[in-house]
Amino acid sequence: MKYWLPTLLLLGSCTQLVEFSKTLPAEIVLPEGKQKIIFLSRYDTSMVQYDDSADARVIKDSYRELLDGVAVEFDKLSQFELIISDTIAGGQWFRYTEDIAFTDSAAIEELQKRHSDHFLLTLDLFNIDLVPYESLLAGGFDYETWSYDIICEAALTLRDPGGQVIDQVFLDIPDEVRYRHKASFVIVHPTLKEFTPKAATLSRDLGRSYVQLYSDMPATVIREFYNGRELNESADLIAKKQWPQARELLIPLTKHKNTRIAAKAALNLSVVYEALGDQQASDYWYEKGMSGL
Repeated sequence: MKYWLPTLLLLGSCTQLVEFSKTLPAEIVLPEGKQKIIFLSRYDTSMVQYDDSADARVIKDSYRELLDGVAVEFDKLSQFELIISDTIAGGQWFRYTEDIAFTDSAAIEELQKRHSDHFLLTLDLFNIDLVPYESLLAGGFDYETWSYDIICEAALTLRDPGGQVIDQVFLDIPDEVRYRHKASFVIVHPTLKEFTPKAATLSRDLGRSYVQLYSDMPATVIREFYNGRELNESADLIAKKQWPQARELLIPLTKHKNTRIAAKAALNLSVVYEALGDQQASDYWYEKGMSGL
């Protein structure tokens, strides 16, 4: 994956870009050793407000794709054993996480009593929607093409074996789709049914993306750095990814009598340390550099 870190806000300055690989640490860290997780869906699909409409079927099918994405991705991780419970403990529909009261239901409490050595993962919210974005005004007089966003979103909560919440996350994945309308004074927008395969793919990907929070992830980072005058030699080394040599030249420059040059050297040193895998040093020099600009 490619990952853009915040730039150095260097508009108008002499800068270059450098690209390098790094590993992003897991966002959810559990104790070492094999961990057992019960996955409980609190989302009751019978609450869909569309009866047996085509859109309702798309939502329910997409919901199952999300569950499958979670299960399949956990299967790839040898340190976890996932048990999917078929117990439904009434969920929430079409609401954002800040509106949800994450209270323990009787079903959750019962599960934790029966499986006291398991972590408990609950799916608390799932939604998929089609939102008109803009008319692209393409197709001449007979047709008009519109751009839409399909948005898939979910909220999940992880509890430790004692029942304490250790992580809550709201995830969403938007994707642009286009639909060609016949020209008319009144636009009849398409329904989710028109994009069933895309909805299914987004939902599965959302489930997979959640499980990826439990693992270190390789990433390609693109960072901006200064060049010019006193910084040129070290900047050339950064461009060539000769990190130790660049570090040796930059450390003395962070004490330069010109405070702006010292600040720029510190920001460049932040990039170097990040490429070397020392995030703590990178953060230190970034803060030092930004305070001096």
